[in-house]
Amino acid sequence: MFKNLGILFLLSVILSALVGGILMGVNIWSSHGIGWVIGYGFGSILFSIVLCGIPASIYWIIKRNKMPGFDVAIWVVWVLIFVIATIGNLM
Repeated sequence: MFKNLGILFLLSVILSALVGGILMGVNIWSSHGIGWVIGYGFGSILFSIVLCGIPASIYWIIKRNKMPGFDVAIWVVWVLIFVIATIGNLM
């Protein structure tokens, strides 16, 4: 199950980076565009993990157990990042 979620997450990051690149006017088919897509995707993954990892780490230090809803929180933060980036590019 987690393997499938990881693959879906990776595909959704690539798709969002492609859409973001098209909306920003980046030529994603050039050599610089592919690097931009990889960087954008990696940045959005890393930012959401760090943003959700801080409260999860505090919870783990106190309770010594995984924070309930951590996976859902990462998805919500990642979707919010994508929506904010997309709206910001449209304006």
